[in-house]
Amino acid sequence: MIINAIAEDLQKSDSLYDAIKTVIEQNPIDPFDIEDDDDETLIEDNVESVIRKTLKQLGFPAHILGYHYLIVAIQLVVANPTIVSSITKDLYPAVSRSFDTTATRVERAIRHSIDLSWPRADQTLVRKIFGNSVNPEKERPTNSEFIAAVADYIRNCSNN
Repeated sequence: MIINAIAEDLQKSDSLYDAIKTVIEQNPIDPFDIEDDDDETLIEDNVESVIRKTLKQLGFPAHILGYHYLIVAIQLVVANPTIVSSITKDLYPAVSRSFDTTATRVERAIRHSIDLSWPRADQTLVRKIFGNSVNPEKERPTNSEFIAAVADYIRNCSNN
């Protein structure tokens, strides 16, 4: 619901930042509020559950902040893939407002969670998501590479 509102507001606004800011101000995100009273919410819940399952298979522990930030960030990128190209200007600030923190802390927590989970990840899934763009034995992806690849994978899963 919030994700679609951002996408709709983007069409009316000149700036991605303004669109996200407007929607978040009108509809603050409560990550612990679960609604399932309409089809749109059920679809978003399904996307969120696929994201959670994927992150779990990639070795992300659910108790770290970066995990929760990634869920919101990936949802935003699934709804609007262009936001990943302005990750520090638009995506991190949008996620930070959802959790009442700073964009710098969001970036650091996401980076830490990727660092922590990368050695634990299911290598078959890593190859499926990242292909040859990342060598799982030698390097971890950047935050933007990770978010973009997982969002693309989730979009492909939801289209099938």
